[in-house]
Amino acid sequence: MLISVIPQNLHGQFADGLMVPVMYLLQGTIWERPQRTHFWNNTKLSPDELALLDESKMVTCDGDATARSPRFLGTPLFHAPVFGGWRQFAVIRPVNPNALWYPGWCAPGHAAGYSNILMQGPVRMLIGPMKTNFFGLSDIGSQETVQRLAVGKIGDAHGYGNVPLR
Repeated sequence: MLISVIPQNLHGQFADGLMVPVMYLLQGTIWERPQRTHFWNNTKLSPDELALLDESKMVTCDGDATARSPRFLGTPLFHAPVFGGWRQFAVIRPVNPNALWYPGWCAPGHAAGYSNILMQGPVRMLIGPMKTNFFGLSDIGSQETVQRLAVGKIGDAHGYGNVPLR
């Protein structure tokens, strides 16, 4: 079975462009690529879709005990390191380095979804307070086997600062 993937639309691309300066400020460094983790770039997976995924093709990261999820007027700021948001990340990529893919995440008992931004090559995925499985979906919706290349921290990316951050 395939998962019906939804690519990023033009509105999302436009909104991303407007957010770039803000995201540089929120991450606290201009030396690394800013995040493009916005609600308009993500699709949640249904329980039925989640059941289609093979955990043996995923990368599992333990949660970061120091990760916090601050809020401002009800708005989550976990993607804003300057306000105490998540800083740790894992660098993942498909085993097939030429694959076109959508990176995704599932935290058992919490959210599951994927980025609508079609990628080729590695991405940095934020690590929150809970154990998370990272996965990949091909451009046609089949699951890609992914591997972890490294772990790091925003502001101290150890050579991975130019890798897109989702």
